[in-house]
Amino acid sequence: MSPTRLWPALFLLCSLASAQVSGLSAAAPGAVPPAPVSPALVSPATVSPATVSPESVTGVAALPGGTRLVCADTSLWKLGAGKPVRFTLPESCQGLRVSPSGQLALVAGAKAATVWHLGDGKMLTQIQWPDPARRAAFLGDAALLLAGANGLERLDLGTQARTSLRPGAATGAVTGVVAAPDGQRAVVGDGTRVQLVNLADGQVLSGVRCEAACPVQDAQFGAGRRVAVVRAGDTLYALREGHPATVVLRGAQGSAGFPLADGGTWVLTAGRIERRDVQTGRREGVVRPEGVSGPAAWTPQGGLLFVSGRELVELDAAGRKVGRTALP
Repeated sequence: MSPTRLWPALFLLCSLASAQVSGLSAAAPGAVPPAPVSPALVSPATVSPATVSPESVTGVAALPGGTRLVCADTSLWKLGAGKPVRFTLPESCQGLRVSPSGQLALVAGAKAATVWHLGDGKMLTQIQWPDPARRAAFLGDAALLLAGANGLERLDLGTQARTSLRPGAATGAVTGVVAAPDGQRAVVGDGTRVQLVNLADGQVLSGVRCEAACPVQDAQFGAGRRVAVVRAGDTLYALREGHPATVVLRGAQGSAGFPLADGGTWVLTAGRIERRDVQTGRREGVVRPEGVSGPAAWTPQGGLLFVSGRELVELDAAGRKVGRTALP
């Protein structure tokens, strides 16, 4: 099916683009909103002697200046030049995202999502998940995009105001959403199809109707933000602007794909990192044959950060090992 025929997504994203422009215009670019939360939601960072099991790590992030984040169990760790700093989470971490400025972290749990200010370790807000979805994404630094049973909502982090971006339940639930770091594009899924969309004009850039149920589990954008590799159900799809979706890997449970500028993608699967072609899915080589034991994330330099044993290992854009950080 041609992506341009998926008219419900066009209607959705036209509304989304309008709400995004009007809702974010009052905030300065890169501004981090204040934290109008009750004292019960404020959890200061602490130095803790607790240790992290590599198997418990569910999210990592690399920030400018060498700071690294690790999400494991009920802890969010900030690792840098000094002692590790621990933020105590209200429930076990199931995923981690960082805002474009690197000042905020979004932690997903089973019942709710929490947003943290990384500078002082305080919680900005806690959001109960709308049933049946469990997905949220940063929409720039001032707002979140929430997926739910009745569509999408925009949550202003400064005022806590919510704006519905999809009218009623007639068009069904949105079960997955991942926005690009610049807030211009997003991957949207409803459990049966996955689409890459332009948030500025609502255009569907690429998409696929799945052969079986395909809830969005993870999505990573390339440096140009025009390509996303998405794990939906048990398949890795490549969504490229202006091109049909392609299958990178089937049987991809637990895998993740990181698209490269040259038409390839790094695929983390079965404890190793492979290089595959995003158009054909053909394996082109093995970057690291073993030792990948947890989630991964882009670094600001275009490399990759991942868990290996009791360390965070960093690769540069060419796949060379350039750094490592011990887990707490």
